[in-house]
Amino acid sequence: MKGLKRFSKNRKQKNMIIASILGVIVFIGGITLYRTFALYEEKREFNVLKGKIKDFTGESTSDLKLTFSINGDSSEGVFPTKDMNYAVNDIQCDKGVTAQWDSENWGLINIAPGNNTQIVCNIDFSKPIFVLNDVVKIGDFISMNPTTSSYTVPTNLTGYSESPQTIDPTELNLWRVLKKNSDGSLEMISEYTSSKDIFFEGGDGYKNYVKALNTIASQYENENYTTGSRHVGYVSQTDTVSLQTMSWAINWPANIPWKTNTSDHGNDYEELGGGDNYYTTDMELIEKALTKLEANKVGSTLASDYWISSRNYSYSEGIRGGATSTTLSVYYTSNAIKSASLEQHSGNSNTNYKSTKNKIGKSIRPIVMLKSGLRVTGSGSNNDPYVFVN
Repeated sequence: MKGLKRFSKNRKQKNMIIASILGVIVFIGGITLYRTFALYEEKREFNVLKGKIKDFTGESTSDLKLTFSINGDSSEGVFPTKDMNYAVNDIQCDKGVTAQWDSENWGLINIAPGNNTQIVCNIDFSKPIFVLNDVVKIGDFISMNPTTSSYTVPTNLTGYSESPQTIDPTELNLWRVLKKNSDGSLEMISEYTSSKDIFFEGGDGYKNYVKALNTIASQYENENYTTGSRHVGYVSQTDTVSLQTMSWAINWPANIPWKTNTSDHGNDYEELGGGDNYYTTDMELIEKALTKLEANKVGSTLASDYWISSRNYSYSEGIRGGATSTTLSVYYTSNAIKSASLEQHSGNSNTNYKSTKNKIGKSIRPIVMLKSGLRVTGSGSNNDPYVFVN
């Protein structure tokens, strides 16, 4: 009986010892796991890589944090990638570490000594310089600031006098390559449309429509880089059409200059104000280069209607005493070609004659012509457009 009691007592002691040992193991394991996780978190927080680099290996694996600068100026942008063709000027690492740059694999190599941890290395890059004509493609992005920072559109060009129309051309500073000409010059169109609408009104707006748009477009030039400009849609339309087209207000309707039959006036039809469809040339260029006519207002995510440099004259002759009418319209677009009526005339006698003027505003979208042989840096992408250098 005594032997049985001793056995039971020994067994309890043995179980207590085993439980104590297991408890110590769990306790030590918990502490070890916690410290390992904490160290991992610390390393992970530090290990923020801003580029593709080779592993830092030596006697121990270490973390690298890469920063970069462009020609000595620190940058917080996207770390340069190999396809940007940047060159490395210098590499500076802390803690006495030295390294070299592998341009082929786009990363650090020959890092020494290799037993340091949490090292910061700054890579100083320089952008390569290209002749634009040698590298540019249709649709590429170019950054250019127009010279003029403020311009007020003359009232006599638009027929609109309700309030001054002042624009800031410098707001449109991102452009897309639209056409490469045989003489080496380039044509580029603004990626966005103006933030302000320009209004046209009545017959005066119709007569001077093309001249007004081209005059406004010229404010987006920069004499250092451009040779000329035009508004989108312009090919060879008449700047200011003949005053004859405005004469029907006298002795209505006898002085209506013509019907819509272009053969009545031959090649003078467009010059006299009959309208045109020459805008199709630019529309085809835009769709080919940019894949769409649509463009957002600058600073907005919303698509915007913008003017096109073509007029549209329509004539309808009354039948059996019905009203004869004429409409002076101009074209605009967003993702489809539309017309806006600036003035209408209708009536079947002098006493029934009626005239209506409209005020309509749309955005501006200029095209500028670039000189040949300009030098640039960048890659021509949206995030890294070509930038002119002297």
